[in-house]
Amino acid sequence: MEKSRDGKVEAELLDVNGLAAMLSMSRTSLYKIRTTDVSFPEPAFKQPRRWTRTQIINWIDYKSKGEDDAEQAGKEAYGNVEMTTDEK
Repeated sequence: MEKSRDGKVEAELLDVNGLAAMLSMSRTSLYKIRTTDVSFPEPAFKQPRRWTRTQIINWIDYKSKGEDDAEQAGKEAYGNVEMTTDEK
């Protein structure tokens, strides 16, 4: 984060290109995630579209701590039943 002339800390803003670079993906892949993953944060600013680095870091932390999307989908499909195997 950078300090402005008055000494206040300003959030680093990312446009689509900067966001794609931060996440190491193409703009097309980023678009797919933005439109399909409901947990992806809305832009901090709508026009021009900008996200804060903090928003994205918090989202990454949330995704890394949460369950795998496929695992979650499986639990929803099977009513959150734990699937176990008996090893004998």
